[in-house]
Amino acid sequence: HCHLDFDVLSQDIDAVIDALDTDCVHLLGVSQGARLAVRYAAARPGRLQSLIVQGVVLDDYTPEVDDDAPIPLAHYAELVSKGDMETMRREWLAHPMMSSDPLTQAQRFELDAMVARYRGRDLLPAKGRVEQVPATLDALRRLGVPTLIITGEFEGAARRDHAARLCGTLPDAREVILEGCGHLSNISRPDAYNELVRRFLDGLRG
Repeated sequence: HCHLDFDVLSQDIDAVIDALDTDCVHLLGVSQGARLAVRYAAARPGRLQSLIVQGVVLDDYTPEVDDDAPIPLAHYAELVSKGDMETMRREWLAHPMMSSDPLTQAQRFELDAMVARYRGRDLLPAKGRVEQVPATLDALRRLGVPTLIITGEFEGAARRDHAARLCGTLPDAREVILEGCGHLSNISRPDAYNELVRRFLDGLRG
């Protein structure tokens, strides 16, 4: 996995929740954000009313299937370290994870603009710090909050396996396969995605 300071990011989530003047929230995470959300749920279950994740990866789980389109992180990191962000962004946009969703012209423009803002700093090695992978799955077996796992139909095999493992680990989880989209389901099928999340949250109120 590429480097992200999850301790700092978790503290950021704490700060946002505190600023909202509430005890707990519904937490939604996408891709790397889903990886963070799962870690946060394992470490701070009392701060969540529910958990929603899409395109999730679990730190302490090795998929039982080979990824059909591995992400060449070392290659991307080398491009970033050389300052060749143009090549890195072009190759990242061409990767199946970013290109398997059918996008409208407006959605493609939105994606291109998002990737253009990406600086790739998370791909570079952490300085002076070796992060220990937390035992997230063990903690999640005791997580009592309702969880929605969203998986795009065209998502890669390894991430589909991660999602299935998460669903099988959590006591109160369900996975929904969103048809006609892949890793970018929140961009390519926003109406269906938002309705799925809305129905999940409405069901918690009932």
